[in-house]
Amino acid sequence: MIKALKGKPIRTFFGEEKVPKCLGKLSHLSLKRIPDNIGELINLRHLENDEWWLRNHKIGSLSELKGLNQLRGGLCISNLQNVRDVELVSRGEILKGKQYLQSLRLKWERSGQDGGDEGDKSVMEGLQPHPHLKDIFIEGYGGTEFPSWMMNDGLGSLLPHLIEIEVSGCSRCKILPPFSQLPSLKSLKLDDMKEVVELNEGSSATPFFPSLESLELSNMLKLKELWRMDLLAEQRPSFSHLSQLEIRNCHNLASLELHSSPHLSQLEINDCPNLTSIELPSSLCLSQLDIKKCPNLASFKVASLPSLETLSLFTVRYGVIWQIMSVSASSSLKSLYIESINDMISLPKELLQHVSGLVTLQIRECPNLQSLELPLSPCPSQLKIGKCPNLASFNVASLPRLEKLVLRGVRAELLQHVSGLVTLAILECPNLQSLELPSSPCLSQLKIGKCPNLASFNVASLPRLEKLVLRGVRAEVLRQLMFVSASSLKSLRIQEIDCMISLSEEPLQYVSTLETLSIVKCSGLATLLHWMGSLSSLTELIIYDCSELTSLPEEIYSLKKLQTFYFCDYPHLEERYKKETGEDRAKIAHIPHVRFKLISL
Repeated sequence: MIKALKGKPIRTFFGEEKVPKCLGKLSHLSLKRIPDNIGELINLRHLENDEWWLRNHKIGSLSELKGLNQLRGGLCISNLQNVRDVELVSRGEILKGKQYLQSLRLKWERSGQDGGDEGDKSVMEGLQPHPHLKDIFIEGYGGTEFPSWMMNDGLGSLLPHLIEIEVSGCSRCKILPPFSQLPSLKSLKLDDMKEVVELNEGSSATPFFPSLESLELSNMLKLKELWRMDLLAEQRPSFSHLSQLEIRNCHNLASLELHSSPHLSQLEINDCPNLTSIELPSSLCLSQLDIKKCPNLASFKVASLPSLETLSLFTVRYGVIWQIMSVSASSSLKSLYIESINDMISLPKELLQHVSGLVTLQIRECPNLQSLELPLSPCPSQLKIGKCPNLASFNVASLPRLEKLVLRGVRAELLQHVSGLVTLAILECPNLQSLELPSSPCLSQLKIGKCPNLASFNVASLPRLEKLVLRGVRAEVLRQLMFVSASSLKSLRIQEIDCMISLSEEPLQYVSTLETLSIVKCSGLATLLHWMGSLSSLTELIIYDCSELTSLPEEIYSLKKLQTFYFCDYPHLEERYKKETGEDRAKIAHIPHVRFKLISL
């Protein structure tokens, strides 16, 4: 029997404190608990979920792992703070013989203010992996230094095949191992290393990160520089293969200089409030550049950015925009996002007139922006302007290629004379009382939200309007829009129109093309009229949180194409439509998807 089971997985092991000797040759075993003598399973190859839990010093101790050298794939050792036989572990070479392991995760679980102790270092001394290891993840390590095998100048020869490293929550460590020596390392992530001041550039005799492609640094609050800036230029390290660099929440970082990074394609710097300067070499491959929450950044030096496609600048100084745009290729830049540039008063057309490929321009939360000058050619096809309360000069009509326009929290006078659009959104304009559009033959999507004083919407016709969303406007706006779009409308969402008592029969009953109807949070709506039965194309009907609505017209049940019916937050009606006992269940039995509980809208 046991011979037949050899090499096959056993999925249950109940209650025993020790593994029976008759199972000692099994290679797969799923355990509900780690028995005391699991180290006798010398042929064991896989643990369930690849995880080894140290619950206390008796159960699942590290010394039991030493003989399990057939383990392969990944191994996660959790709760390392529970190790009590520290001295035994430190000289135990627990993992050194496990040549088939490819991934190793070491976790200390810290609670409250417990930052760890030097016992963690002793434990780590006994956890040196086999040179074949490819990935290592260290979380919550509490020592002030890493173990000697990691700080070894020969780290590259100890772990020559290591591809990925992630170190997080090691808040007491001040000096990093010489990761730059690892010949195969492609990805390095360092997070929550609060005491680290600089990266260790290692020995000048070895190449600097010869294979590194991705570097992420986050929550390193004392990091001042990536390496010592007193090095001569020819000694400063270069990233020969680096393609992605992300630096986030490094509050003490004052400058960033990359000596040579010929393959860098993505650079993101976020929440570095003391960063004042960035210097890059000519970056031929850089296609995405994001700089956010760096309010003191005043200098950005780079020879050229010929491949830059996406540029995001949030909370930097206005001069940085000019410095970057002046070296960006005219044909490459496709998307430009500007947000919270407090010292930007204008965006002159000279800044954009050479950017021939621009598709999307977004400007948000620039409180002192007064004028926006966009060149006639080129001009973006998508323009979004939000929360720029002092913007007074802006002519949309002069943008012949503009297809999508989103305006949020701007002056009402900017909204006139909008034409030629496919998508238009007007949001959070409390002073807007009337809006007049010319005939808009191309407009297919219109959204008006949180404009409580909008009472008049004049437009000659909207022959192609398919999607209409109205939120927080007056009921007469809905009626006005329906008269000019009834022949094409497919989707209608009405939300927070409190003064609407009922849906007008004219002209909604003639919208035979309507497929989706949503009525949400219209507190005054009391009745739905019988004409809703004429919406012959309707496939989805959603009604939610209309507190005065107590019944549905019988004609709704005859809608043959209706596939989805959500009538939510009405417990008294839910009783009538319950599957087994509801008196009106038969009326909706033909609808495949019916729901009466709260849903996310």
